[in-house]
Amino acid sequence: MARATKQTAKAKSGNAALSPTLASPTQEKSAHERYTVEQVIKAVNAARGCISTAAKALKCNRATIDQYRKRHPEVDAAILDAHELQLDVAEGALFKAIDQGQAWAICFYLKTQGRGRGYVEKQEHEFSGPDGAPLRIEVVYVSKTNGHG
Repeated sequence: MARATKQTAKAKSGNAALSPTLASPTQEKSAHERYTVEQVIKAVNAARGCISTAAKALKCNRATIDQYRKRHPEVDAAILDAHELQLDVAEGALFKAIDQGQAWAICFYLKTQGRGRGYVEKQEHEFSGPDGAPLRIEVVYVSKTNGHG
């Protein structure tokens, strides 16, 4: 009940992201936390999952975001979701470039996704001995301990 009273006082003073009722778990912050989980998630989403950028927006360091990530699974999920969304955006831009016939995009796509069809950048070489026999390698060790070592 005391928590609701404090939050109501904050809301009336105009300093409130919290509603006059009990806050949801994402709006609460413990005594040792400077930001609510909701604030951290909002910064992470605005930064497209980039932790350094989110930390800069919150005026804290990366370690702070990392600690929230460890303590609050919803922050970790927000970071992963933001990364997935950014991958979708990048893939969409790549497909648009492919549709426009841009050679770099076509080449990149084939090198990364078309390996199974033989589109590879590196070549593999197989070495064998005479008439295809296994290659024989002889290793000789030379010691410098002729009594002088």
